[in-house]
Amino acid sequence: MAYAQIVWKFRQADPKVIDRLTRNFKIDPVVAQILAQRGIDDPLRIERFLYPDLKRLTEPEAVPGVIAAAQLIHDAIKSDRTIVIYSDYDVDGVCGLTILAECLRMAGAQRLVPYIPDRIEEGYGLNIDAIRTLAGSYPGALLVTIDCGITAVEPVAEARRLGLDVIVTDHHTFIETMPEANVLVHPKLPGGDPAVANLCGTGVAFKLAWQVAKQFGDGKKASPALRDFLVRGLGLVALATVADVMPLVDENRILVKHGLESLNKRRTLGMDALMQMSGVKPDRPVTSTTIGFQIAPRINAAGRMLHAFTAYELLTAKTPAEAEKLAYILEETNRTRRTIETEIVAQARAQFESDPKADTRNVVVVSDPGWHLGVVGIAASRLAELFHRPTIILSIDQNGLAHGSARSIAGFNLIEALTECASHLKTFGGHSAAAGLKLLEGSIPEFREAFDRVVGELRTDTLGERELWIDAEIMMSRLDVGFVKTINDLEPHGNGNPKPIFAIAGVELFGDPILMGQEKKHVRLNMKHGDKILKVLAWNQADQVPDWKPGLKYDIAFTPSLNEWMGRVEIQAELKAIRLSES
Repeated sequence: MAYAQIVWKFRQADPKVIDRLTRNFKIDPVVAQILAQRGIDDPLRIERFLYPDLKRLTEPEAVPGVIAAAQLIHDAIKSDRTIVIYSDYDVDGVCGLTILAECLRMAGAQRLVPYIPDRIEEGYGLNIDAIRTLAGSYPGALLVTIDCGITAVEPVAEARRLGLDVIVTDHHTFIETMPEANVLVHPKLPGGDPAVANLCGTGVAFKLAWQVAKQFGDGKKASPALRDFLVRGLGLVALATVADVMPLVDENRILVKHGLESLNKRRTLGMDALMQMSGVKPDRPVTSTTIGFQIAPRINAAGRMLHAFTAYELLTAKTPAEAEKLAYILEETNRTRRTIETEIVAQARAQFESDPKADTRNVVVVSDPGWHLGVVGIAASRLAELFHRPTIILSIDQNGLAHGSARSIAGFNLIEALTECASHLKTFGGHSAAAGLKLLEGSIPEFREAFDRVVGELRTDTLGERELWIDAEIMMSRLDVGFVKTINDLEPHGNGNPKPIFAIAGVELFGDPILMGQEKKHVRLNMKHGDKILKVLAWNQADQVPDWKPGLKYDIAFTPSLNEWMGRVEIQAELKAIRLSES
């Protein structure tokens, strides 16, 4: 079988560095160990990590092009010129559009046109047909892109030919030939501050909005009203940063830390309705996990199944009734998306497993004309996780063109591999973890072989093995409420700052495993060491229950959390891996 096998790996750090961090910053030795293992051992980086204050944010001019773009927008507002904001259709694009559009309205923009392309009919990014329509409807307008455009050489050229001025704001990987826009705003252009290099598209839009707010303030600071708006807008920055799987360190850690506070304390009408509809409990704080599993999928569902403009309307809703109606639409749309996703995953999985070469392939590349184009991306994520291989799922249209979404595995750069296979593709773009591509149906077999070969040459891990990196081995007695609260101080977790994983060796399975959930897919294990029992939750692992025998001793790898119920606080563990103990 081609499923990835888990290989336990223990992170290492210099004991002298751990001791130095423990003493100098007066932190728990295990926290010091985690920071050291993740390369956060420079005093300035540790200060930013432990104390992610808003005052530590870099000024917007740290992003190349922001000052010139803000000036162009300022002049357009002052001259009552039409401003078209053209965004991507995912969470990142919609949130960035919302922030910039609302900021410009508050700054006095009267002629503001938000535009999001249709995922199915128009595809990702700037397209020439849309440019021509917009230029005809709004001659002489200023066009500002959000989360797209850095590779759109021809569409930008057409926009300029038709009399539009263009500001491109993006964060995706760019190619050697840049579009000839009036201004390019991108954190990785020459001259950019390394602290902002990993901003998402909304993060870039936020920096631009911040600079515009300064332009309409005293030139150095925004007006009180715009400053309050920007602080509230951090919630959308956090939402997009987590949803786009950007590294949650340095600048992004500050943005997400305070963005989560904004989502907890300063929710807009639309966000509040969406959270209620998605089952976010009002007495539980919003975390990066809440975003990833409850909020972002519902916003993304609009762009996948309907039109992303529905999500934009929700985020900018002005009345509770409007917000509730739109949140309900997204909830129902997400239900449909989940059903379709389950079908595609099952079919794609079966197609890959039927390949005689499945066990030795470095990649998963599958295709079908019946797969919903809006769902193939999230299905690719599921298969990449299951098989631990870079995965591409392709939907073939009636003209024989295959539209694909690619998802990577940790540490592997998709764009680098796709660039090596560019001769087989019509278009591609994205970043290291996720990408989109198009190719002719007849080119799929040759592309699959070329992509397989290139990934085999570039990947540095072992095929068929998924490394589980464990931060520390601890004793069961170490696991108390105070320790878990200390670990929770490392939030927000995500890419670049994953939840710490701990291991305990030689714990006994006490009693029979207990099946949980409506469909009995989840399992509760009671693991005993001495006189202490730890509740361990194994999600979607009911099929392994026959292998777990009461009375035997196991090693477990897990992430701890606190469960508060009826005034009681209980430690529980989310199982990451389990094996028979050799101790």
